[in-house]
Amino acid sequence: MTLFHSVDKHNPALGICMRCKLKKQRYELRGDPNSPGLLVCKDCTDEFDPYRKAQRQPENITINRPSLDEALDG
Repeated sequence: MTLFHSVDKHNPALGICMRCKLKKQRYELRGDPNSPGLLVCKDCTDEFDPYRKAQRQPENITINRPSLDEALDG
């Protein structure tokens, strides 16, 4: 077992996952969708919370030719 983390020769930057505290390559870390300040690895990334999404737009369900509520006496 080695004491050192293997480093990519083209991109030697290392980072620490803020959830599992493991050293990862910096390009493997990304911002968490629910907490953008956290840099986490793909194993620790949460799914985006659906309650944080914008609300759906209401549907336009108006009737083109509405009938009258009164009875027509002829």
